[in-house]
Amino acid sequence: MGIAHGSYRRIEGETVATLSGRLLADLLRDGSVNIVFVPNEAGGTAQPLLARNLADAEQDFVSAFGFTPQKARILIGELTSKKHVGAATSVDDAVARKLIVRRTASG
Repeated sequence: MGIAHGSYRRIEGETVATLSGRLLADLLRDGSVNIVFVPNEAGGTAQPLLARNLADAEQDFVSAFGFTPQKARILIGELTSKKHVGAATSVDDAVARKLIVRRTASG
């Protein structure tokens, strides 16, 4: 299933579908970080990621969610002080499929 009403960006000469939404992250008591991507458009159930620690969360912010390393460090700083953070972002189709479970129409 394709992404409805998404946008596209070029990566290394290739056009990739993207889905806009919001990253929400919570620092848990054990130091792990619960990360959820909530798409701007309905169409599935968010599947949270669990990073083992702040360093892993920072890496996920860059590799999966497309933030610059500088922005990822800022988000980690806010996460450390406030225990939760949210930021607008877009993810590519491959990442979206891992973060969102789409329901199929049942008869």
